[in-house]
Amino acid sequence: MNTNLKHRRQRGVVLILALIILATMMIGAAALTRTISNANAIAGNLSFKQNSLNIADIGIETAITDMTTSILGASQENYWPNSCSVANGDCTYYPNQQAADAKGVPLTINWPSVATIASLSIPSGYSVQYVADRMCDPAAGLPIDNPIDDCVSETFNDGRQGGDLSVGGKKLTEANAVAYRVTVRVTGPKSTETFVQAIVKM
Repeated sequence: MNTNLKHRRQRGVVLILALIILATMMIGAAALTRTISNANAIAGNLSFKQNSLNIADIGIETAITDMTTSILGASQENYWPNSCSVANGDCTYYPNQQAADAKGVPLTINWPSVATIASLSIPSGYSVQYVADRMCDPAAGLPIDNPIDDCVSETFNDGRQGGDLSVGGKKLTEANAVAYRVTVRVTGPKSTETFVQAIVKM
């Protein structure tokens, strides 16, 4: 009789230990699953960020192409496209520098109203927009009569900066390169948003 009672007590202790071990394993498995999930989320976010940075190059290249073939060819002094409204913040080009936030992103832009770039190179699920503003002092007004003083510019007007340095060589006296700030916005999956900027001199 005592022997049977002892066996039953032993079986009860073994059951309790088994339950404790099982509970510990379940907690460990849950923690491991959460760790893996967090790692996957971080890896996914890094992947989205890298893709966005790569796609932003399309925006910068498109901006440079548009500026050289359309925008600056028409007039550096006009907003572009002609149908845009400064008050609505839907212009793609601004002839003077726009106020920006602490990160350098222009504050006057209403991004949902800015045209998106149509390109087969942009993966599905992503959209790319750009805005270019000429780095000229807004206080100077329009048109800019003196870009050397009123704009961020590079002036080739002496032998140290450009031209033929030989005696009697031709000097570049009127070639001024004005700086333009190109801001690209890339939106992607899971509402990711990336801004990339480049300074272009033309």
